[in-house]
Amino acid sequence: MNRETNIAGYKWVKLGLLMALALAIGLVSLFPGLVEKYYSMGIYPGIGATQRILTGRIPFSIGDVIYVLVVAWLIIKLVKWVRLVYKKQYSWQLFLRFLYKFFRIILWFYIIFKLIWGLNYDRLGIAYQLTIDKKEYSREEVTALTNQLIDKINGCR
Repeated sequence: MNRETNIAGYKWVKLGLLMALALAIGLVSLFPGLVEKYYSMGIYPGIGATQRILTGRIPFSIGDVIYVLVVAWLIIKLVKWVRLVYKKQYSWQLFLRFLYKFFRIILWFYIIFKLIWGLNYDRLGIAYQLTIDKKEYSREEVTALTNQLIDKINGCR
């Protein structure tokens, strides 16, 4: 076995570990109580404060810039791949290398996003925090409230 094969195998093991970490984060997100207790009330306040210090004065969303850069990178890679296919210079090894890089980057983005913000989507919610009882309502009650609000808004015109 040569050194390049070992390195290639090692890279796939690292990708497997990233997948395992992403699955673990996904599994934790299935338990809103754990997310609320350990993430939202535990480590996220520090993460949020750090984010506000680092990006508070920037007048645009850093996340949107990252999304644009990722989409641009994907488009560039797709164009390069189409050129290689058109010139018939592709190979399975090149394709596997592309897949490895692609999944590695996607997994890193998923893990980082979930840890710095995304787990907040899996919380118990504001009703839990404010100890508000959820009350069932009927379609007629919603329709009556909607009509009442429309009448008030029209009265303000």
